[in-house]
Amino acid sequence: MNGIRRRRSRLFLLVLTLWAAVVVARLAQLQIAQGSRYRAKAQKQQERRLDIAAQRGSILDREGRELAVSVESTSVYAVPDEIEDAHAAARSLSAALDLKPAEALERLQSDKGFVWIRRQIDPGDAAKVRALKLRGIHLVPEPKRFYPKGHLASAVLGFVGTDNTGLAGLEHVYDKMIRGKPGELVALTDARRSLYGEAETARSRPAEAGASLVLSLDSGLQFAAERELAATIKEHRAASGSVVVMDPWNGEILAMASAPYFDPNNFQDAPPDARRNRVIADAYEPGSTFKIVTGSLALDNGLVSLDEWNRWSGILPAREAHLDETDAAAERWKSRPVTPAELDVLARARMGAAVGEILEGSPLPDADLAEAICTLMTDGILTARL
Repeated sequence: MNGIRRRRSRLFLLVLTLWAAVVVARLAQLQIAQGSRYRAKAQKQQERRLDIAAQRGSILDREGRELAVSVESTSVYAVPDEIEDAHAAARSLSAALDLKPAEALERLQSDKGFVWIRRQIDPGDAAKVRALKLRGIHLVPEPKRFYPKGHLASAVLGFVGTDNTGLAGLEHVYDKMIRGKPGELVALTDARRSLYGEAETARSRPAEAGASLVLSLDSGLQFAAERELAATIKEHRAASGSVVVMDPWNGEILAMASAPYFDPNNFQDAPPDARRNRVIADAYEPGSTFKIVTGSLALDNGLVSLDEWNRWSGILPAREAHLDETDAAAERWKSRPVTPAELDVLARARMGAAVGEILEGSPLPDADLAEAICTLMTDGILTARL
């Protein structure tokens, strides 16, 4: 009897030992052989990476006055897994944020762990959402582009989208320099994917603010140019217009106006035609403005003097002549070959016309025409446009 009990005890001990060996072997496999893989998988489940938008650099005029700055706004996002009643939450959010209930519900029922509900909302709307105290609905600070002077120089400055990317104008041209480098925050989540803290890891990095941009524009001159342009358009019942003010001695653009205007703070409400900078985007035939170049050619090549406009028309002395008096000279020059000296004047004036059309001018933007006239004013000294 005792022998049977001893054999049973030994058998039980053997089974227990084998079972312990299997457990230890399995633990060794999980902790040692496959430990790094499971640790990475657990870390991925417990952490959520959140992008931190960088502070966009300011745009200033020549006197340091702010034309474009970044201010703090609030954005609303949802963690669908945390939401208990998606339909009720959608109705509440649609009322607070002026969203369509169906649109809000679609986002709240998303399979993603993170969805934006509305970005860069007003403080009043943020207060309404905060007062709802909805589970799974969170608010996060986010920079928003603001243009304190409204439509002033709007076509020059351009505008920025909700993702902090420049979409037009200088905001787009210098986007890489102005926008800075976005950061990343590694947050800890629980089993329900709710955030409860920040992970202590070197993988989190702060956002780097962008550089500021100082323009040659003068806000006062820009305001005056836009005011006079608007009055002229109204007087002549024009559809659009443009003005460029340039310093001929250093090439600085002091004012650049393009009408109709738009408010870059609400650029989405303006039609594409109003957002275009006509000074550099639109080209047209110079027409009579090109007579300044033909007159300069005549003087530069000794064909006329300041006291005698030309030997063909002889209507007025050059000191008293108006643009209309250059027609005869222009017509005469069309009938003879263009000399290298004349080509040099046109090249320095940057008119870019083909030889066959050189005395009539070719389509060009206002900025190029202003640069050409400034070049003639400075005795052919070409300055870089700023």
